[in-house]
Amino acid sequence: MLFNTLIIASMKIVAGIIVPVTFALLLTLFSIFGHWNSFFDGLIYMSKPDNNPLQTYIQQLVITITPEAMNNLASDQLIQLMKASNKTLNATKPMVAMIPILLIYPFLQRYFVHGIVLGSVKE
Repeated sequence: MLFNTLIIASMKIVAGIIVPVTFALLLTLFSIFGHWNSFFDGLIYMSKPDNNPLQTYIQQLVITITPEAMNNLASDQLIQLMKASNKTLNATKPMVAMIPILLIYPFLQRYFVHGIVLGSVKE
């Protein structure tokens, strides 16, 4: 009974205080990440593949093994090529895409904190 009361009280605090204060921040972050992660816009709007944004380029990366390439490789190189499959490439795509955001976010974090504090102070 006491546990349920604590849960309900904490949900009221979250819904009544925390969500309204952080709403603008969450909306901004989701908007930025939504635009950053949209690869389809690059496919639609870009006429030259050289001008594709990073997400479109990463989405189009595929490892292809042609028979001509297999004839020119040594056996140890073929083994390495077989290990580097599309699963490996697909696992690295999100990590490469996160690098610019991880580099920029620490410099913008103080503005996010300033906005949250400014929005939470009532006069």
